[in-house]
Amino acid sequence: MSQGELTTFLGWFTLLNYGAIAFSFLMLTILRGPIMAIHSKATGVPEAELPVLYFQFYALYKVIIMIFGLIPWIILRYIM
Repeated sequence: MSQGELTTFLGWFTLLNYGAIAFSFLMLTILRGPIMAIHSKATGVPEAELPVLYFQFYALYKVIIMIFGLIPWIILRYIM
C-alpha cells in the first residue's frame, strides 16, 4: 500500500467513523426513551446509569478515532 493510498484510507476511515458517531448521537438524542429502554433490557443496566455509560462510550470512541485515524492522517498529509 502506497503512502497516498494509506492517506486516502485513513481519511475515509476518520470521516466514516465521525459520521457514525454523529448519527448514533443524533439517534440517541431524538429517540432517547426507546433506546434507553432497549439497552436497559438487553444489558440489565438500570436506565439511570445509562447516560454515564453513553458519555464514556462516546469519549472513548472519539479518542480511538483520533489516535488511529485523524492523527495519522494529519501526519501523512503533512509529510506529503
